[in-house]
Amino acid sequence: MKKQILTGALALSITISGTTVFADTETSNIPIEKNITQEKISVKENNDIKPIKEEQVIPRMVIGNKTIDLKGFNPYYKGDTLMVPLRTIAKDALGFEVTWNNEERSVELKNGAQWTKVKLGENSYFFARVAPFKLSEAPELNHSITFVPVEFFSQVLKYEVSIEDGNLIIKNDNTDKEDSSSKEQILHGFVKRIVETGGRKAILVGGDESTTGIDEILLHVNEDTQIVDKEGKAISVDDLKVGTKVEVTLPEIMTMSLPPQGAAIKIVVKEEESFQIVKKEFKDDKKKMVIRYPQIQGMKGELTEDYLNQGIESFINSIKGNDLYKNLELDYEISLLSDEKISILFKGSFDGLDGKGKNIIKSLNFDLSSTNEITFDNYFKSDKDSKEKLKELLDKKAKENGLTEFEAEGVSIYFKGSNVVVYYYPLDDSYTSPVELHLQLKEIKDIVNTNFGEHPVS
Repeated sequence: MKKQILTGALALSITISGTTVFADTETSNIPIEKNITQEKISVKENNDIKPIKEEQVIPRMVIGNKTIDLKGFNPYYKGDTLMVPLRTIAKDALGFEVTWNNEERSVELKNGAQWTKVKLGENSYFFARVAPFKLSEAPELNHSITFVPVEFFSQVLKYEVSIEDGNLIIKNDNTDKEDSSSKEQILHGFVKRIVETGGRKAILVGGDESTTGIDEILLHVNEDTQIVDKEGKAISVDDLKVGTKVEVTLPEIMTMSLPPQGAAIKIVVKEEESFQIVKKEFKDDKKKMVIRYPQIQGMKGELTEDYLNQGIESFINSIKGNDLYKNLELDYEISLLSDEKISILFKGSFDGLDGKGKNIIKSLNFDLSSTNEITFDNYFKSDKDSKEKLKELLDKKAKENGLTEFEAEGVSIYFKGSNVVVYYYPLDDSYTSPVELHLQLKEIKDIVNTNFGEHPVS
């Protein structure tokens, strides 16, 4: 296995976080100054790099018996994030083909089946079949050189990144990576929406709790698409309904849009008879109120269906009767549907008492075993240790969103893919939209409840 090593003036305690980008011209010879008594390279407020002291060691990259001089391409810190030169590492060290698009101000990286693209100033990264996501910093130019967060190489390009003896180590095993990239990837989930344009259909599929990376994708059905039942028998695209549980093969190439889009390769329907979710609408011209909401039809357990629909109607009635909502327009999406739960996310806008427009988010989550509602209060365990761990996680996520800590009233949750999203309005009244904090289910599995009561018998 080959090792790529950045060695020299890198601190012993480096924060591994990053983003990737490079520029059209990367030939400047840029010196950097570092305060010898400090651990981090200093950067001015305008992000210009200070001149280097003569005694400062210039970092270099070592690949086997090959040494790449990084003079003029020095890493630097932006806050707590180590920024590194993209082209120097990706092309010279890792062997990627790097292409600069001056019109888009973007860079493409390609290495065999591996491909990704980044844009200067845009904190949006993707790789292979993974939906776009953020890193600690966006790619940026510094003296005509593109720098990205160092975490780009671990979270986007999927190399093993570590710190050993003060050196940044990027381990590369091309064989393993090529084999991994060529494997067929499957998304387990459900049909969220069916769109028809120009006589062709597209299926929006949302992932269930087993989702890793991508949590939804819009798949365009064509003559090559295979749609089969769990026994492998071909069925028509017209047999798909909103709410149908499916297993889909992810395409090799997807757009960078949200949600990502691609050609539908294979869709497997996982249940013989699936219920469907239809859209209903309440409209009150006097109150200038429009509310769209789901209704469940055709569920095997009629009693379960009745209780779920009653819960939805009760929720909608509580909104109808609230005089605080003026000019309310509210729509919904099914953010999660699994064997255990259904999560409905309502989003819209209304005019507040001060006449100013505000965004609104509401959610309704049901445990399908009991038909009872899942809320922030009953989802998380109430013992002291669980509360402390939850507070620690929420404080960390809040700080990542520019807040000092998690502090709120009226906290709610919804589920999407392998995440539970905690949302709330901070105590600061200046917020017109709620803050959303995403917690991965795997990091909170020991502090959440799984039993929400017994199913009613009548």
